[in-house]
Amino acid sequence: MIYESELLDSKELSRINSYFDDAPTKPGLVKRDGKHQVNPDVKDNHIIQQTSPQFRKCLDVVQTAMRNNEEFTSVYIFKELTVPIFAEYRTGGFYNKHIDDVTISGIKTHHSISIFLTEPDEYEGGELMLSVGDQSVPFKPKAGNALVYPTGLIHHVNPITSGKRRVVILWATSIIDETFLRYQLIAQSTATLAAMKACPDAPVDTFLPFEQIRANFIREYGDLRPNVNQS
Repeated sequence: MIYESELLDSKELSRINSYFDDAPTKPGLVKRDGKHQVNPDVKDNHIIQQTSPQFRKCLDVVQTAMRNNEEFTSVYIFKELTVPIFAEYRTGGFYNKHIDDVTISGIKTHHSISIFLTEPDEYEGGELMLSVGDQSVPFKPKAGNALVYPTGLIHHVNPITSGKRRVVILWATSIIDETFLRYQLIAQSTATLAAMKACPDAPVDTFLPFEQIRANFIREYGDLRPNVNQS
């Protein structure tokens, strides 16, 4: 249920981080009593202002990479994605334990996605901690990798003791609303893709039955209505 994908290459990372260096930022907000506000006791990070030209440039890099990534376009069977948030955790920054909202930007949140922009050795601390069962599991992927996990998990970001941590955060709703079927289809697609990569010389129709099964499940059980939240 937790997946890691290689999304951004070194050139794309360099571009985003150069835009980030010059971008105007503001403190990240938390939701309390139905309102979004600054609360340094709960979260301490800074996000790029969406009205800035740097935000638009970062957004273009990320969205282009996602459109060109097979896992993002097909394996995870996303229906809608929120607009990304570009966040920086500086020394002392953190985010206490929390659960993401059921709906964000008007869409039901099935998946939470974190795309890492800084290498693990560029900062101390700052692990993304996901509560799985009775365990709190740390994640600190290499720069350019995306972590996709169920939005319902309790999670937090450990305090940064030195350096800075940059990450892109967004949420997605799935074509498949039923949880068990959704993750079975993701597992099937992941396994099929791995088999195709392992057997590049196989006849072109070798894996067609697997794609048929996947497509028919989506056709029967997927929400294929046009998106209504896209501008």
